[in-house]
Amino acid sequence: MLDRRCRPGIRCRGVWIAAAVFVTIFGSGSIVRAQSCVTQAQMPAPERDALAGVAKKMTADVLAGDAGALRSSSTAELQGDFAGVAQAVTGLHDIQGGTVTVRNLYLLDNSTAQKGDDVAQFFCGAYNTPQHVTFTLPGLKAARYAVAVVHVTGTESPRQLSYVLQDLNGWKLAGFIAKPLQQGEHDGTWYWQRARELVAKHELWNAELCFQIAKQLLTPVGFLSSANLEKLVSEQQAAQPGDWPTELRPLVLTADGKQVKVVEVAPLISQRNTADLSLSVVAHPEDAADASTASARNQAIAKELVRKIPELREMFTLMVVSSGSQGEPQTTVVSLKTMQ
Repeated sequence: MLDRRCRPGIRCRGVWIAAAVFVTIFGSGSIVRAQSCVTQAQMPAPERDALAGVAKKMTADVLAGDAGALRSSSTAELQGDFAGVAQAVTGLHDIQGGTVTVRNLYLLDNSTAQKGDDVAQFFCGAYNTPQHVTFTLPGLKAARYAVAVVHVTGTESPRQLSYVLQDLNGWKLAGFIAKPLQQGEHDGTWYWQRARELVAKHELWNAELCFQIAKQLLTPVGFLSSANLEKLVSEQQAAQPGDWPTELRPLVLTADGKQVKVVEVAPLISQRNTADLSLSVVAHPEDAADASTASARNQAIAKELVRKIPELREMFTLMVVSSGSQGEPQTTVVSLKTMQ
């Protein structure tokens, strides 16, 4: 199944963002309180080594496909809602034998949180340096946490695995996020540089899509921000095409003589690092169509969008077009290679 968006609790072409992170350790709560954060460079060596050891052991369980062992190392809350993590582990079988590197470790102390605190922010590392990052977590329960980011490389589809850990007289898994490190055989830094090159060539649609891919690949977890990522977003916003479609400002096309409103265009992020890239397009037609006619309509939408923005064919080989009612959209996969 091809899903258009990566968000908590759903798969995005194999990317599992574990719902348990957001269900079990986040309470309900608009008070923002800054809490304590310690980076791996600031940790005493015994604490850093112990935390790295936990991350490596959990990664070994992932590489072995042993979801049961990972579950036994999890919080009680996560154990009760473990299906998504187990599914993610099953989908990561292709990184067995990869090289494991613990890239980043963070200790997040939220033990002094008070009732009524809605958002916990953790400022990690020296401010205004490339190493500075911020974690923003809404409704986080009072406890000590850690975030470990691990890279598994040396495989055809390298991954970044992030573990949210909770200190319960020992580190227990409270959430798991698996994301690719590459798309179309390139990493996030390559896409960022490519976006800049495309901006210089005034190919702003492909530049925007490269910025989006770069952000996905360079962001291990959605609740992290950094000076580097803020710079990327700033460049992206400055270069975004004036006709970039949104729900509030759709791109209006005429497909097969009927008006359609394109409300979203985004790259499809895949766990598999293949040479081909796919593009997701969401459109609202002026009238409904049944399944027998929806495919032809979606192909007409793809053809008209490529006619208007021909540079898309230079970067993408497939376009996944969804149109119809928001509750029951009809989806069609269109090959841009064979499009006439």
